[in-house]
Amino acid sequence: MEDQVNCVKYKVHNNNPIAHMSIWDGGDTPVIAIKDYETTFHTKSYSTELIVTCKEDKKATITIQLFVNNKFIREVSGTTPVELHYRLK
Repeated sequence: MEDQVNCVKYKVHNNNPIAHMSIWDGGDTPVIAIKDYETTFHTKSYSTELIVTCKEDKKATITIQLFVNNKFIREVSGTTPVELHYRLK
């Protein structure tokens, strides 16, 4: 199980097309995106998480979709901050 590699894909959507989102993936600095963001990576980690904030529009609806190995796993939606945590193994 430790050697298992998972392909993780996140899709993020903000219903405010001009507001910047800060997307935290566990690193020290966030990725900044407007409206839509998508990332795919391979990992041997036991879990994954994504936290999205939108300081410019605290009433904006943010949606995060998670796919693991090309299979839809979960969707969370709400106002800032929106968090998605998932155990991979």
